[in-house]
Amino acid sequence: MASLPPPLPKKRRAFQAWGVGLLVALGIILPILVVGALYRAITADEPPSGIDDFNTPPRVVADADNAYLILRDAALALPALPLLTTGEAAPKLATIIDGETPLSLAEIDQLLAPYSDLWVILDAADLAPDTQPPVLNNLLDTIPETANLRLIVELALLRALRDARQGDTPAALARAKQALRLSRKIEASRNTLLQLLLGHALVSESLSCIREISDHATDPALLKSTADEISAQRSEPEFTVAALRHEARVVARLLGSADELITILELDADHVTPRARFLARLLYKPNQTQRIYATYMRDNLSLVDQPWTVIRERSPFRELEKFTTAPLPASLPNKGGRIALNIITPHTTAILSLRLTTEANLDLTRLYLALRAYHLDNEGRLPPSLDALVPDYLPALPLDSFDDEQLRYSPEFFAIWSIGPEDGSVTSAEDPLPAKLPGCRLDFARPKPPSATNLEPVPQSGGSFQLPAREARRAPTLTPPAPSSARA
Repeated sequence: MASLPPPLPKKRRAFQAWGVGLLVALGIILPILVVGALYRAITADEPPSGIDDFNTPPRVVADADNAYLILRDAALALPALPLLTTGEAAPKLATIIDGETPLSLAEIDQLLAPYSDLWVILDAADLAPDTQPPVLNNLLDTIPETANLRLIVELALLRALRDARQGDTPAALARAKQALRLSRKIEASRNTLLQLLLGHALVSESLSCIREISDHATDPALLKSTADEISAQRSEPEFTVAALRHEARVVARLLGSADELITILELDADHVTPRARFLARLLYKPNQTQRIYATYMRDNLSLVDQPWTVIRERSPFRELEKFTTAPLPASLPNKGGRIALNIITPHTTAILSLRLTTEANLDLTRLYLALRAYHLDNEGRLPPSLDALVPDYLPALPLDSFDDEQLRYSPEFFAIWSIGPEDGSVTSAEDPLPAKLPGCRLDFARPKPPSATNLEPVPQSGGSFQLPAREARRAPTLTPPAPSSARA
């Protein structure tokens, strides 16, 4: 039987080794390539965008002409509020001004005694023709004078109210009007949002004090002249524009650097861990974040002098919110930018609303003074409509800053009000005014019981110093206004 030919030599073993090597190489290299591609896709940023339009040249104001520096130096040197008695904490001035903390005249004098040199300084700041704080260039820069700036204005208001209770209404109104002018100078500082908002709060507090003092007045001519004077103390849109531009310049520059940003968020550059830096580079796109923030602030700057209906309908915050609150996995690219914008970005629609609220308070105070003067001239009666105030008490009726319509008035409810950011209204003579509604009660026109003596000056010899209790002060809120309609 013939034998089979020998089998051909096998070369498969060499091929198998080459194939296995290739597979191993692909198994190592391919994941690296995939991870690298994913890393580049996640960390890829857009080209840098310009933020030069936020730069404004610093204003140079001589120290002697700079109201803010005069007030700042006084604030930093201000002594603390004295204790009324041993071991008793000093009360908050706002509660005294509101009549919530009854004090004797001796206690009021004790509170004011350490500040006898302050009044001359306030006169100098009032006469200073300009105002400009030192320019801050970093979010970590502090403004140590802020709390005492408020204290200075409230001390002036407390002194004004004390003068009113002692029967010197002209001096009281003069001091309160000076506090109003100084508050406007703080607001007009063209620097940080903190100073702008502090100015707004102090303006509203000063206007409230002027209304309180007018309840003590017996001279209609004094009230009419006061209404004319405070009409000049309006907030210029440029104050808000300058503060927003300053905020945008500082924050946009910060957002353009991951290292600077995490330093700010950690608050200590020496304790920023390598892991934090790696995560920042992995999940943070500085150029995209800076562009989104800059666009947001530009949109808000364009709305500063627009009607309230336009501000509310075009609120840029809604678009920003879509970016910052996007769910996973869509939010993974630039997750750090979304978090940073959530932390740092101000709700500027509410800030623009606050400016309009402050302006409404000013016009409501003018209207209040005119109604008080009419009340004195007409044997305790209120006019049937606001038209009766023109031209004897006001040259023209002020309009509501939210909708450009006439401010609302109800002699039945003893109230005047603006519709505010939420289209509010007053529907009762007794219920508290709605929380976000700019307005005030005409309590001076309510029938008084025969025993009422709360407007009588307290004699210097003793007795309790207690202002008539007013509705609780409603601090300006920065919560977003609800959608509806009104004007800037």
